[in-house]
Amino acid sequence: MSRTAVIDIDHVVSDHASHVESVAPGLPAEFNAANVPGDCIVQGDVYITVVGNWPKGHEPVDARKLTEVDRQIVPETGAGSHHRLDSLDGVEMRRPPGWKVDKDTESLDGPSFRVGKPTVLRHCPGHDHPHGPVTLVPGHIYHATYQRTLVGEERREARARD
Repeated sequence: MSRTAVIDIDHVVSDHASHVESVAPGLPAEFNAANVPGDCIVQGDVYITVVGNWPKGHEPVDARKLTEVDRQIVPETGAGSHHRLDSLDGVEMRRPPGWKVDKDTESLDGPSFRVGKPTVLRHCPGHDHPHGPVTLVPGHIYHATYQRTLVGEERREARARD
């Protein structure tokens, strides 16, 4: 004997709608002590991934030489590229060779960093729909990488829209 379940479409639509709202862009996200290497939070076209070790080839940055500009973890100066750490206090940072915040690059490899206290990565103002803040916690090394979909001028235009 077979049994067939009858599903109320209004119930399905309601469940789906509440799930979609829970993952809507612009909501805050946070890492925690339970995260393991490979865990990732995406903030627009920036991927922040917990890694087990400093990425190969990343060069240490003298913490005494970090400036306000170093809060930005995405190269370029367009409106869409302003993904910034709230603070550099207690931050240990390494960068890929030749990486500079004001240099447009095709590289998908961004800085890696460790925070000494909870720090928030924000998608700064200038956008109609900014991405939600991402809270970073001590105890992890984070690696910023960038999405691979566009190159050159298309990438700059997309970041400006982002």
